Amino acid sequence: MTVEQFDMARALGAAEAQVAIDAGHRLLIAGETGIGNTAAAACVTHLLAGIDADTATASGAGADAAMRGIKRDIVTAAVDRLGGRNDKAKLTAIAGCAIVCATTNSIAG
Repeated sequence: MTVEQFDMARALGAAEAQVAIDAGHRLLIAGETGIGNTAAAACVTHLLAGIDADTATASGAGADAAMRGIKRDIVTAAVDRLGGRNDKAKLTAIAGCAIVCATTNSIAG
């Protein structure tokens, strides 16, 4: 995703959260679904929460143990490749728009 797409997704997430706040809601649980999104979510969890890649990586859409291991290795490699980039640049490289919209207003500047 581009930086512009990241900024748009982040702004959309903030706007939707504000709508919920203005309506008097005190809890907003955002999420997304789809094939392949658990890998991006695992990258974000591993990168920003400091949770090891094995714990952060789930089976997703029915992957067996061998496939989960491959997925974990991909998550590890993807995060390792990010190097010294700032959080916004890292998230732009590994997260999809839905994940950015749902999560990054509290984790990226």
